[in-house]
Amino acid sequence: MIKVLSIPTAITLLLFILPPYTLLFFLIKVFIALVLFTVTLALITTKPVNARPNISLKSDLELKHRYGKRQRLFYKRGKERGIKIER
Repeated sequence: MIKVLSIPTAITLLLFILPPYTLLFFLIKVFIALVLFTVTLALITTKPVNARPNISLKSDLELKHRYGKRQRLFYKRGKERGIKIER
C-alpha cells in the first residue's frame, strides 16, 4: 500500500512546493490533492467482482494482462494417412 500511495504523495508534495502561495491557489491545490488521494484509495479498495470480495482490482487487472500475454495453442486436424475405411 505504501508503494501505491507514494506516487500521489510525491505529486502532492510537488504541487505544494510550486508557487503561487495565495489562499485561492492553496485551496485549489488542496482540492486537487484530495481528489488524487480519493481516486487512488477508491481504486485500491474497489472489488471488480461483487460476489468475490477477496479479489482486488489490481489482482484482477494482472490476471487479465497475463491471460492476454499467454502462449496460445492451436490444434490442427491431423493428416489422414494409411488406409481409409468407409462405413
